[in-house]
Amino acid sequence: MAKKRQENTEEKKRSIPLLVKCLAALLPLFLLCGIVCAVYMRQQTNPDYIAERYMEAFMSKNPTALFHFLGLKRSSFVNEEAFGRFLEESYSYSRIKSYGLTRDTSSADDGIHYRIEFRTGPHSSPVIHTLRLIKSGEKRYLFFDNWIIDHSEYLAGGCSIRIPAGAAADIDGVSLTEEQKVEERDQLATYAADTLFTGTHKIAVHMPGFQDYTADISLKHTDNIDNPLYTVTPSMLSITEDTGKELAAHTEEMIRSLYSGALENQSPDWLHNKFPFEESVRPALGQKYNTLINQMMQPASRLSGVEFREFSSSCVSAYAEDGCYAVKVTTSADYTASSTVSGSNYKKNTPGHSVFITTMHYRDGKWLIHDSTVLESPVYYLK
Repeated sequence: MAKKRQENTEEKKRSIPLLVKCLAALLPLFLLCGIVCAVYMRQQTNPDYIAERYMEAFMSKNPTALFHFLGLKRSSFVNEEAFGRFLEESYSYSRIKSYGLTRDTSSADDGIHYRIEFRTGPHSSPVIHTLRLIKSGEKRYLFFDNWIIDHSEYLAGGCSIRIPAGAAADIDGVSLTEEQKVEERDQLATYAADTLFTGTHKIAVHMPGFQDYTADISLKHTDNIDNPLYTVTPSMLSITEDTGKELAAHTEEMIRSLYSGALENQSPDWLHNKFPFEESVRPALGQKYNTLINQMMQPASRLSGVEFREFSSSCVSAYAEDGCYAVKVTTSADYTASSTVSGSNYKKNTPGHSVFITTMHYRDGKWLIHDSTVLESPVYYLK
């Protein structure tokens, strides 16, 4: 029995060196794998390697690939197509043939800088660009600094525009939505576009009845949160030819109706119900209307009829104190005025010519009459 126990002990002792031998054989392999992984991770996190990878992506002439390599956050205005336009404007992207990459040894504490020289041909002047790498807050592979491309210089933040209330706008053909409207006051609405690429952008403002207003703006790498990129006021818009014709016809009809109503001794309410006068000016216009009736239709020698034969009107932009869009309609009228004297058969027809100026304001999608000299510069007749 003792002999058998001794044999088992000797057998176990013989098995231990075999395990050691296996571990000893695998240890160099583990060490080699560890060294390879460490070299790989160090290479992947090396700023020079990251800069070279950026240049490879850049020179692939594929804006979409470069967009994703940089990790840009996609939005309505920051996307692959807009990035392509930015690259073309900033670097003549499609024409670049070669580049030179040099690390700036005097890089500051804010990161590592590289000088890049792009050339569009063997004898062309270089386009100089500075590439900046910065450390991300988190480590990479647990132990290594995480260097990333700083793409903030490509972007302008806090972008917004101000346009007339009720108008629509787009930037580079992308419409601004109601959800992007952040404020509306003083006849102007502010729309936030947030972040745009630096460079040139086209703004277009659209309003029914008005010509489209367009403008080019140039953005730099700044935060524009407190300053709208561009402000389009109502006075900067121009009405279309069709709108001018409609306003002229509307004004001419108002002049005809005003005199026919005054001759019939209609009340100011009749006039206000028939034509869209601004609420704020209705009392004053009503008083002028009554004065017209008292002075021309009620005296013993009075105006008894007006036949308007021909109108000629023109429209131009005008100034409005409250900032709304205003149009001044100048109307020339040829007419025949009839006058009579109470208690007699006297009647006289007099040809005449008068010029009336009517100011109209555009509010909430409607044209409203603000004032008209038709109530102050009456037609001429013989008393």
